[in-house]
Amino acid sequence: MSESDCAVVLSSGMGARLIAVACASFAITGSGVARAAPGDGSGKGSDDVEIEGDAPTPAPTPTPPPPTDTPADDTTPATPVKDPKVAKKWLSAAQELVKRGDVLTKQGKPDDAKPQYVNAATAYQKAIDAGDDNNVYFALAQTEDKAGMLVEERLHLKVIAAATGIKPDIAKKAAAMLDVVSGKLGVIKLTIKPDGTSVTINGNTVGTAPLTEPIVMLPGTYTAYLAAEGFQPKDVELKIDAGSESERTLELTPVPVVIKPVGYEPEPAPIVPKPSLLPMIIGAGATGALIIASTITGVSAISQHKVYVAPASTKAQRTDARINGKDLAHVTDACLAGAVVAAGFTAYWYQFRYRPGERAFEAAPKTAVAPWVQPDGGGLSVAGSF
Repeated sequence: MSESDCAVVLSSGMGARLIAVACASFAITGSGVARAAPGDGSGKGSDDVEIEGDAPTPAPTPTPPPPTDTPADDTTPATPVKDPKVAKKWLSAAQELVKRGDVLTKQGKPDDAKPQYVNAATAYQKAIDAGDDNNVYFALAQTEDKAGMLVEERLHLKVIAAATGIKPDIAKKAAAMLDVVSGKLGVIKLTIKPDGTSVTINGNTVGTAPLTEPIVMLPGTYTAYLAAEGFQPKDVELKIDAGSESERTLELTPVPVVIKPVGYEPEPAPIVPKPSLLPMIIGAGATGALIIASTITGVSAISQHKVYVAPASTKAQRTDARINGKDLAHVTDACLAGAVVAAGFTAYWYQFRYRPGERAFEAAPKTAVAPWVQPDGGGLSVAGSF
């Protein structure tokens, strides 16, 4: 038999994190459905993900010993072998485990009772795999209810609703239980863009968009992480209330492609500096000072010569006048030579440096206009001297 009502489910279970796809309608071949370890049913603080499917998954706690005629090796056949005798032994083992769990529950030891229920659920699943009685699903759902495995319970109750050969009283009880457990869970349908987006909820991978099945979760707040190549990843908070059914459309933002144009900044026009007058000022000043100095020393030398040739001068006066006049004449010659050099430097600077520089300065443009391009604008640039 088959059915089309499928759902992705999120559940918690004793620290286990399992992933499966839940389909309440699928062909019942005795292969069973995947199960996670039980949770507390409250959904608080739970971040485990389960996707229910049609391949059995063992519980995280040790399972009861198999019947004696069960193969002891580790090989698992691809398709469960139907064997009513094996199914009956697994069914008996499951019932015994449920009784133990009930005793521990009555004794106020729920933590000890839960592993018994989990192992019983595993045994019921193996009984379903080996047998052909779909009514066993109801016993499995009842055991999962005791273990707080609400998501798995809902899945198997929906299997009963679609299965054949179900006794009328079991079908009626299963429908009532399904209404109750559905009111304790929340269902959300996620529409995610773009296709191919990977979806992770509370650290557990759910699948990739498009998610064709709704997600069933225990009440609580979850964080969905969406990521796709070429798009900015996103964290989205999902709040699930008991008995709620909702839809969310989530869309990732493409990573912006920034094309940065090559900016063009013109080279500034060469600015010709105005030639300096300082060397000419220094040269002219030095020339003038040396001429004045040579004039003073020359006049002094002439006065000494007059003393030297005067008839009234004594021999000592003539000797001093000769020595002083000679020294003053040398100083005068040196000052005149320096004046000539300073005058020559001044003439050279004026003729070969200052005048050409002045002509180049007067001929050069004072400003230069060129295009100016930047990533965020453009215009004209003006460079020069003002």
